[in-house]
Amino acid sequence: MHISHLSFIFILATSLGSYAGTDESTGSGKYCHQTQFGACRSIHGLYGIYVENNGIVDLRTEKLFSTAGDDELDRMIRAAGDEFGYEVLGEFVVCPISSYHRPERTRAVQSVCVQSYTNTKVVKTKRK
Repeated sequence: MHISHLSFIFILATSLGSYAGTDESTGSGKYCHQTQFGACRSIHGLYGIYVENNGIVDLRTEKLFSTAGDDELDRMIRAAGDEFGYEVLGEFVVCPISSYHRPERTRAVQSVCVQSYTNTKVVKTKRK
């Protein structure tokens, strides 16, 4: 009986740890840390508000990272004007919160949370 209680507690703790990972999708950086999907990394990119989701395009690799957004970055874009007309250029530290989505497509997307950012500048988007 004692062992089954320990097993239950272990399963519950593991489940709660997985649930805590869902908070990382807020993009606030509060819960952003290395996960089972990999280490946090720095990227030089453009953060933008897109129709389906917010994201960061890594300008070095041209990979797209999906994020649930970051309130401060969103405010910076909206303060400049049309939210689809501007992006934030900068150095971003992102942590993966999923494996790559849509691996069958040429441009697979990975969900990340934004841990921090520096050297930011709001720029007019070049998207068409």
